Amino acid sequence: MSKKAIRKTFVVLFGLFLAISGCSKSGKDEEKAPVPGTRIENPEPQKEKTGSIVGKIVYNGTPLTVKKIKTNKDNEVCGEHQYSEELVVNLENKGIKWATVSVKSDIGSMPARQEKTLDQKACRFEPHVLAIEAGGTVNIFNSDGVLHNIHTFSANNKPFNEAQPKFKKKIAKVFGNAPEQIKIKCDVHSWMNGWIIVIKNPYYDVTDANGEFRIENVPVGRHTLEVWHETLGTAELEVEVEESKETRVETFAWGLMSILPVPDKGANKGTTVAKPIFDANCAACHGVSGKGDGPAAASLPNKPANLISDAIQKKSDSELESTIRDGRQEKGMPPWKTLSPKDIKNLVDYIRYLGGK
Repeated sequence: MSKKAIRKTFVVLFGLFLAISGCSKSGKDEEKAPVPGTRIENPEPQKEKTGSIVGKIVYNGTPLTVKKIKTNKDNEVCGEHQYSEELVVNLENKGIKWATVSVKSDIGSMPARQEKTLDQKACRFEPHVLAIEAGGTVNIFNSDGVLHNIHTFSANNKPFNEAQPKFKKKIAKVFGNAPEQIKIKCDVHSWMNGWIIVIKNPYYDVTDANGEFRIENVPVGRHTLEVWHETLGTAELEVEVEESKETRVETFAWGLMSILPVPDKGANKGTTVAKPIFDANCAACHGVSGKGDGPAAASLPNKPANLISDAIQKKSDSELESTIRDGRQEKGMPPWKTLSPKDIKNLVDYIRYLGGK
């Protein structure tokens, strides 16, 4: 056989070998090979149909007097006095500031890994109420240049109690567990308090100075809207969200009388005044009903007292007033020096009311 014929035979055999090898490739390799004349594209993601919820929360209770608090430390930074933010109502339109409005329905949205800022300026927490999705990080800053101490009270998220001197400008904390309302205080400046609200989905807002809120990109359908405020408690209402439309919640009127316990135990007029004081200062540990089962109770080394128990109810008014004013260090209860004597007397009346006395 000539060299030319041998070369031709080799080319034919080699081509046959390649053909056989190609036929033996796995199905996985065949899937990767495009068919000539076609385009391979990823399908467009299906966009969820959404709308928005807007509204206003207003106060319909008794006209308010904003509580003025005299400061007793670092006056060059903190000033001579502060004003309580536990219930801030716009005097012109009665809008309630610092109410958290969120979609309570389980709509399956994955929380985002957010970062938000909580600052300490002029011995106040800014903002007073900070809402964040579960799994998010809160960067806590000290802009005052004086010693602060961050102390949180929570059940579902790990509480912490950490000093923040002036050189420690930032503390980062992750709130990654179940939703809850977390009270935050400064143990150096007793009047400083605020809230971190952990929410399970991205559909929420905190009301502004006019009591207004806006929640964007809510999936269409019927949802339960939850309104929470540190003094007024919790309320719910149903809303229907339509595609690409703005669902407007009619002005939602809210007042203290609407959330007081049913007065079947001889409530007196002092309970109306005392309940917001109790909710703001005592409920985190003692619970809203006074049974010692508040959201912070689980994280405390000593269980808070059951205020409706016979042991507490048998104490005299002066004993209870002394405990509230001076605290009980052996039990981990701080003294409430920022409360006026009148506030303390009202608290004692409310403790009697909870116990049916």
